[in-house]
Amino acid sequence: LSSASMSSVETDYVILNRQDGLPSPSRLWSSSDTVGLVIICSGRFVLALLLFSFAES
Repeated sequence: LSSASMSSVETDYVILNRQDGLPSPSRLWSSSDTVGLVIICSGRFVLALLLFSFAES
């Protein structure tokens, strides 16, 4: 990928995000969509677990 095509892909990514209001992956990231979803869900679960244990103590 050249830097020119990379910047156009980033522009598509920003436009898609602004249209949906949700982080929707562009064509480049659609293959790793489930991976990102798993990371986000596990991150939120860990964060909630930390907050819960902090509130309990």
